[in-house]
Formats: sequence, structure tokens, C-alpha cells
Amino acid sequence: MGGNVDQHHEFEPKIAELVKWAEEVVAGKKTYDAVELKRQIDDFAPILTQHLHDEIGTLVKLENCDGEKIKQAMKETADEGARTADPNLVIPLVLGSIDRGYPGSENFPPLPFFVPYLNAYWFTRKHKGSWRFNPSDHWGNPRPLHFLQ
Repeated sequence: MGGNVDQHHEFEPKIAELVKWAEEVVAGKKTYDAVELKRQIDDFAPILTQHLHDEIGTLVKLENCDGEKIKQAMKETADEGARTADPNLVIPLVLGSIDRGYPGSENFPPLPFFVPYLNAYWFTRKHKGSWRFNPSDHWGNPRPLHFLQ
């Protein structure tokens, strides 16, 4: 897991720079510049992409860990997220990032059967223009990435 942590130390400051720049653009302190946005994303995209690929193996290995401790940590994280997060952002983002074709992901995350329907027909409405960039549709089916075509 140390390698994953090292990767975080490499890309997190660059993401923080991007967030700071975007906040300055919104505040009117800087002018939006697509070239600058792309430059900043390109600055951390390779290490973030590698990290996401590498992290799959780390997450799969969690199966060999103490399940009760992992469940407790996940519950604490989920409880905090449920308390503070906007469901109109989080639910469509999470469910639109699932690949139901990946082995073991068929029933992940464990949700009541109606939540994907609520997501598709209720939670996605507020930011409906954004979800086309998710790697999967509302049902977890991978789709072509619009920005790569």
C-alpha cells in the first residue's frame, strides 16, 4: 500500500493547485483559460491514471484483511459522507463510475434495488449535463468516453 500512498503525495498537491486556480477563476481573480486548465490536468493525469490502475490490486487484496475492521472503516466513511455530501452529486458520480462487468462488482455497492432507479430518474436531474462524462451509465454499464472520440 506504500506505493499507493506515495502516488497520492505526488498528485494531491497538483489537484490542490487546480482547485485553487478554479476557485480564483470563479471569484474573478483569474480569467478562465482552457489551455491552462488542460495544462494543469495534464500535469497530474499520468500519475493519477497509474495510481487508479495500481489501486485495483490493493483494493482486491483487502479481501484478505480483517473484514469486520474494514466494514467498520467503510461504515464510518459512508456515515460521514451521508452526513455532509450532496446526494445530487455523490450518488450519480458513484453509480456512474461502477463497471458491472468487472468481476466481483455485480452487486457493489450493496444497495436496495430501487436506489439505481432513484439515481437515474431523480438524483441525476440537478446536474444532468455532467453525467455524460461518467465512464458508465446510471446502471453501471461502461460506455464510450465522449471526450476521447
